[in-house]
Amino acid sequence: MTSATLTVNQSFTYQIDRLGLHDFGVHTSQVESPFSYEKQMKLFIPSDVPNIRGGNDELFVQDIAIKIWRIAELTQKKALVLFTSYDMLKKVYYYVKDLDETSSLNLIGQGVTSGSRTRLLKMFKQAEQAAILFGTSSFWEGIDLPGSELEHLMIVRLPFSPPNQPLNRAQIEQAKQTGKNPFTDLSLPQAVIRFKQGFGRLIRTKQDYGAVFIFDRRIKTTRYGKTFIDSLPPVPVYEGKLETLLEQHLHFREED
Repeated sequence: MTSATLTVNQSFTYQIDRLGLHDFGVHTSQVESPFSYEKQMKLFIPSDVPNIRGGNDELFVQDIAIKIWRIAELTQKKALVLFTSYDMLKKVYYYVKDLDETSSLNLIGQGVTSGSRTRLLKMFKQAEQAAILFGTSSFWEGIDLPGSELEHLMIVRLPFSPPNQPLNRAQIEQAKQTGKNPFTDLSLPQAVIRFKQGFGRLIRTKQDYGAVFIFDRRIKTTRYGKTFIDSLPPVPVYEGKLETLLEQHLHFREED
């Protein structure tokens, strides 16, 4: 098997365990990426984001909408915003739409704008003005937007699977029965792999350049948050208030 998302924190342990391959003498190898992530992208973590107090925290939704609009309005580049729920996606979409009084941004929302994933991607690619694509589920993987087709990626929440879904609930119970920690041995690795899939949407060629914005403060305020960053390729990480980060980002682009 070959994949860019087989490892968690640079280790194959999770995949070997999940596939039951411990007794099969598995050989593993990590091949260095052909991309120069240190030069091609920046990872920004705004510090002035409210903590998430619930799945549909209104304060968080409004603040994220303002930040998404601000990034797109200032940079005038195409952006993909990844969500973990349709409900939050729709709320943020309409808040951004209200903020965009001049209609200078082309807003495309999964489940809001009519059409299949293929049609939404086509609309996004063909947009001549700055565009924002709001997506969840299938948009975390399997889409290719090289060059100017995508220069900004925004991850709203760390992609943990809802524990109350039947499959997840069964896996959690099985982990408990086998003496494993459901969070560290199951939920966290799954979320990290999903996170890496989303992260991989940005840099698609050696000529690409872009920035990732992460709005979930848990990546910095929790012990497990470090696992997400450590599972990524070497990439410059910047933390601070959004306006300061945007100044740095625009300065980087001018230098390039």
